[in-house]
Amino acid sequence: MKPSYLWVIVLAGAWPVLAFGLRLAHEGRLPQDAVALASEVLGYLRVGLYSGVALILLMRRALSRRAGLGALAGYAFAVPVAYAFGRFGPVSVQWLASFHLPRVITDLVLVPLAIGFWGALPLILGAALGRRLGD
Repeated sequence: MKPSYLWVIVLAGAWPVLAFGLRLAHEGRLPQDAVALASEVLGYLRVGLYSGVALILLMRRALSRRAGLGALAGYAFAVPVAYAFGRFGPVSVQWLASFHLPRVITDLVLVPLAIGFWGALPLILGAALGRRLGD
């Protein structure tokens, strides 16, 4: 199975839309603060970028079509967990508030990195597990 790397762009762009759609459905509102909104957009773009690259690589290296589809299925099953983990991202960096870092550093660098890491982790593991089960 040889998917195109252009799908990474689609996945990267779809993650913020998916995350904000779920947040709007769950909480009924989006972040009011522009910096918090930008922070989440940057974080979920990273989720799509990291997991999209991993998914494409796993699908391209699959030895059979079944293994490639297994990677895709594992990715799809991990989406709810990835959203929940991505929401956990900002909580994981709250302990850095004791260092009195500038808000710009915390909100536009550290929080997006945390959202990207915690959100992409279940997607990458789900895709790898799905590929392995498909072999």
